[in-house]
Amino acid sequence: MPATAARRLEARSTAELVGWTRTYLGLRYSELGSLAGATTRTAQRWGDARDLTVPSGEHRAKLEQLRELKRLLATTFPSNKNAALEWLHREVPLLQGQRPIDLIRQGQLRPIIEVLAGAHAGAFA
Repeated sequence: MPATAARRLEARSTAELVGWTRTYLGLRYSELGSLAGATTRTAQRWGDARDLTVPSGEHRAKLEQLRELKRLLATTFPSNKNAALEWLHREVPLLQGQRPIDLIRQGQLRPIIEVLAGAHAGAFA
């Protein structure tokens, strides 16, 4: 049975997000799988759009949080990717002095999203 156009688009979008997560955030497939509550192999399959594997349930929710994190980083640091990377790797007072990248590796995306959303809305992070 041929894949629907919507499934192909979702698989491509998921693979792009996985690629960003691995390249920009420096996460391994095992870390991404752990973050999303999936196996390393499942995370690898998400990274290959030809596989047409797409996340569901709680996996989808975590990847949507990653997508939101990506969007907020781009809007909060629109002209300077290096500034976003520096922010991810430094201790942030609004995160109780923790580094965002460490929280990401622990699967704790919500606090980072909230801080970035506040910064984007005008609060200082």
